Amino acid sequence: MTTRIPVYLHAEDPISRAGLESALRFQREIDLVDIEAAESAVVAIVAVDSLDEAALRVMRGLHARGCTRSVVVANALSDTDLLGLNLGGLSGREIDVLRLAADGFDTGEIALKLSYSKRTVTNILHDVTSRFHLTNRTHAVAYAIREGLI
Repeated sequence: MTTRIPVYLHAEDPISRAGLESALRFQREIDLVDIEAAESAVVAIVAVDSLDEAALRVMRGLHARGCTRSVVVANALSDTDLLGLNLGGLSGREIDVLRLAADGFDTGEIALKLSYSKRTVTNILHDVTSRFHLTNRTHAVAYAIREGLI
Protein backbone atom coordinates (compact mmCIF):
# COMPACT_ATOMS: atom_id res chain seq x y z
CA MET A 1 0.00 0.00 0.00
CA THR A 2 1.27 3.49 -0.90
CA THR A 3 1.77 5.96 1.94
CA ARG A 4 -0.21 9.11 1.22
CA ILE A 5 1.36 12.48 1.94
CA PRO A 6 -1.01 15.02 3.53
CA VAL A 7 -0.87 18.25 1.50
CA TYR A 8 -2.65 21.52 2.24
CA LEU A 9 -3.49 23.73 -0.75
CA HIS A 10 -3.90 27.49 -0.48
CA ALA A 11 -4.78 29.53 -3.57
CA GLU A 12 -5.72 33.20 -3.75
CA ASP A 13 -8.35 32.67 -6.40
CA PRO A 14 -10.89 29.89 -6.98
CA ILE A 15 -9.78 29.16 -10.55
CA SER A 16 -6.19 28.45 -9.48
CA ARG A 17 -7.44 26.36 -6.58
CA ALA A 18 -9.73 24.32 -8.82
CA GLY A 19 -6.93 23.74 -11.33
CA LEU A 20 -4.44 22.63 -8.70
CA GLU A 21 -7.01 20.44 -6.94
CA SER A 22 -7.86 18.83 -10.26
CA ALA A 23 -4.20 18.11 -10.95
CA LEU A 24 -3.51 16.74 -7.47
CA ARG A 25 -6.74 14.93 -6.61
CA PHE A 26 -5.93 11.78 -8.56
CA GLN A 27 -2.34 11.42 -7.41
CA ARG A 28 -2.26 8.29 -5.26
CA GLU A 29 0.58 9.64 -3.12
CA ILE A 30 -1.25 12.86 -2.16
CA ASP A 31 -4.02 13.35 0.37
CA LEU A 32 -5.39 16.92 0.12
CA VAL A 33 -6.39 18.23 3.56
CA ASP A 34 -8.46 21.27 4.52
CA ILE A 35 -7.37 24.11 6.80
CA GLU A 36 -8.65 22.35 9.92
CA ALA A 37 -6.21 19.50 9.23
CA ALA A 38 -3.36 21.73 8.03
CA GLU A 39 -1.27 20.82 11.10
CA SER A 40 -1.15 17.26 9.77
CA ALA A 41 0.08 18.42 6.36
CA VAL A 42 3.66 17.61 5.47
CA VAL A 43 3.65 20.13 2.61
CA ALA A 44 1.64 23.24 1.82
CA ILE A 45 1.20 24.42 -1.75
CA VAL A 46 0.69 28.18 -1.78
CA ALA A 47 -0.50 29.62 -5.12
CA VAL A 48 -0.32 33.43 -5.28
CA ASP A 49 -0.02 36.21 -7.82
CA SER A 50 3.08 37.60 -6.13
CA LEU A 51 5.01 36.96 -2.98
CA ASP A 52 3.70 39.92 -1.01
CA GLU A 53 3.18 40.40 2.72
CA ALA A 54 -0.22 38.66 2.58
CA ALA A 55 1.36 35.55 1.04
CA LEU A 56 4.15 35.54 3.63
CA ARG A 57 1.52 35.86 6.37
CA VAL A 58 -0.26 32.77 5.01
CA MET A 59 3.02 30.84 4.98
CA ARG A 60 3.88 31.93 8.52
CA GLY A 61 0.42 30.92 9.71
CA LEU A 62 0.83 27.48 8.14
CA HIS A 63 4.26 27.16 9.72
CA ALA A 64 2.75 28.03 13.10
CA ARG A 65 0.18 25.25 12.60
CA GLY A 66 3.01 22.76 12.06
CA CYS A 67 3.25 22.69 8.26
CA THR A 68 6.91 23.64 7.86
CA ARG A 69 7.43 22.87 4.16
CA SER A 70 5.89 25.04 1.46
CA VAL A 71 5.88 25.02 -2.31
CA VAL A 72 5.19 28.48 -3.70
CA VAL A 73 3.49 28.78 -7.08
CA ALA A 74 3.57 32.44 -8.14
CA ASN A 75 2.64 34.24 -11.31
CA ALA A 76 5.59 36.58 -10.97
CA LEU A 77 8.60 36.76 -8.65
CA SER A 78 11.09 39.58 -8.43
CA ASP A 79 14.49 39.49 -6.75
CA THR A 80 12.90 41.40 -3.86
CA ASP A 81 10.17 38.75 -3.57
CA LEU A 82 12.77 35.99 -3.39
CA LEU A 83 14.70 37.91 -0.75
CA GLY A 84 11.46 38.32 1.23
CA LEU A 85 10.84 34.59 1.02
CA ASN A 86 14.33 33.78 2.29
CA LEU A 87 14.10 36.31 5.09
CA GLY A 88 10.42 35.72 5.90
CA GLY A 89 11.20 33.41 8.78
CA LEU A 90 13.73 33.14 11.53
CA SER A 91 16.86 31.07 11.80
CA GLY A 92 17.25 28.53 14.56
CA ARG A 93 19.55 30.87 16.46
CA GLU A 94 17.07 33.73 16.21
CA ILE A 95 14.23 31.51 17.42
CA ASP A 96 16.28 30.33 20.42
CA VAL A 97 17.19 33.90 21.39
CA LEU A 98 13.64 35.23 20.99
CA ARG A 99 12.13 32.34 22.96
CA LEU A 100 14.46 33.00 25.87
CA ALA A 101 13.78 36.74 25.64
CA ALA A 102 10.05 35.93 25.70
CA ASP A 103 10.69 33.94 28.88
CA GLY A 104 12.14 37.07 30.50
CA PHE A 105 15.86 36.33 30.28
CA ASP A 106 18.19 39.29 29.81
CA THR A 107 21.03 39.41 27.27
CA GLY A 108 23.62 37.97 29.64
CA GLU A 109 21.38 35.10 30.72
CA ILE A 110 20.52 34.26 27.11
CA ALA A 111 24.22 34.28 26.22
CA LEU A 112 25.01 31.96 29.12
CA LYS A 113 22.20 29.52 28.31
CA LEU A 114 23.11 29.31 24.61
CA SER A 115 26.90 29.50 25.06
CA TYR A 116 27.06 32.70 22.98
CA SER A 117 28.77 35.95 23.81
CA LYS A 118 26.63 38.88 24.91
CA ARG A 119 27.67 40.62 21.71
CA THR A 120 26.35 37.71 19.59
CA VAL A 121 22.98 37.84 21.36
CA THR A 122 22.85 41.61 20.90
CA ASN A 123 23.70 41.24 17.20
CA ILE A 124 21.02 38.57 16.71
CA LEU A 125 18.39 40.79 18.33
CA HIS A 126 19.57 43.78 16.28
CA ASP A 127 19.38 41.76 13.05
CA VAL A 128 15.82 40.65 13.79
CA THR A 129 14.62 44.13 14.76
CA SER A 130 16.27 45.66 11.68
CA ARG A 131 15.01 43.03 9.23
CA PHE A 132 11.40 43.26 10.39
CA HIS A 133 11.52 47.04 11.07
CA LEU A 134 10.85 46.65 14.79
CA THR A 135 11.72 49.10 17.54
CA ASN A 136 13.19 46.90 20.30
CA ARG A 137 13.48 43.37 21.69
CA THR A 138 10.00 43.48 23.24
CA HIS A 139 8.55 44.45 19.88
CA ALA A 140 10.57 41.63 18.27
CA VAL A 141 9.22 39.05 20.72
CA ALA A 142 5.64 40.28 20.28
CA TYR A 143 5.99 40.24 16.47
CA ALA A 144 7.46 36.73 16.45
CA ILE A 145 4.66 35.39 18.64
CA ARG A 146 1.94 37.19 16.67
CA GLU A 147 3.29 35.91 13.33
CA GLY A 148 3.69 32.36 14.62
CA LEU A 149 7.47 32.40 14.24
CA ILE A 150 8.13 31.26 17.82
